[in-house]
Amino acid sequence: AQSLGVVFGSNIGTTMTGWLVSLIGFGFKIEAMALPLLAAGVGFKLVSRNPRNQFLGEALAGFALF
Repeated sequence: AQSLGVVFGSNIGTTMTGWLVSLIGFGFKIEAMALPLLAAGVGFKLVSRNPRNQFLGEALAGFALF
């Protein structure tokens, strides 16, 4: 029952990666976006009192570190 979330998450992550590559292309340097995404994620996590926005901050920071 709990593995269902893991399977859905991996499928969604794979799909989003494909969409990101197809929309931006291979010539775009994703490293240029890493530091601003990390800063935005940490800002959301530290400043927000809403748990949903805190989770959004964690997701942004995690995406930046990936």
